[in-house]
Amino acid sequence: VHGEYSRIADMLLRSLCLLCLCVPFTFATTSTVSKNCVDVVQRAASFTDGTYTIYPDGVNAVTTYCLYDSSTRMAWTLIESFSLANKASFGPLYTDAAVSGAFTSGFRLSMANMRALRFISTHVLATCNLFSDKSKDFLRFSLRDWDPLTFVTSGATGVCQLVDAVNIRGYPENDLYVQFWQPTGQHLHTDSYWGSCSGNNRPWQPTAVNGEDDFGNYETTNSAFSCTATSSSTTNWWFGAVVPSSSFPRNC
Repeated sequence: VHGEYSRIADMLLRSLCLLCLCVPFTFATTSTVSKNCVDVVQRAASFTDGTYTIYPDGVNAVTTYCLYDSSTRMAWTLIESFSLANKASFGPLYTDAAVSGAFTSGFRLSMANMRALRFISTHVLATCNLFSDKSKDFLRFSLRDWDPLTFVTSGATGVCQLVDAVNIRGYPENDLYVQFWQPTGQHLHTDSYWGSCSGNNRPWQPTAVNGEDDFGNYETTNSAFSCTATSSSTTNWWFGAVVPSSSFPRNC
């Protein structure tokens, strides 16, 4: 009898393993609306970068731009975009200064919506021209390391912060500390001329303009940097996260 029970148990276990290998397991968002662009990408039969309606707080609709980067499997929700010509209208990210204009000229979500998105995001991305050229001029960092909505500096003193990846004018670096500024009246930015940390020179420094601001503020600019190439060039800030696989085979 013992032998027969063992044989039946073994057959059941093998059947369960085959079921695990063959049946896809689907992970759906618990909300009935898309709270960010990760939700949008998950729900889309086929996704194209562009304008979408999301509900960061689960109730109120917001129109923004969604971007999917297949190289990192991350979906990005635009929280701000402004042209170089409109730089004066965009101060620190820690201020509540919503702008409902076009992505190509001036746009920023309210602080309430940015905080809601920050709560369901893992990373921050800064790009130029809606990331139309993914080969240069971007930076990415983890919200576990620091939060741009609460980061404040004093006067001319910058603070070194960890970034996952940064590329300025085609010079890439990964997993390093970069100096950032966000004092009163100035948008969050780095300085590719002065912004090294611990005395380490970076490959983009020799070609930088003295005092060159990157990804915001723009008191001093460099036409070789995509965000400041022309008056219509845009700077974009995003919150994002990896898009979970919709299904996968389980292995016993």
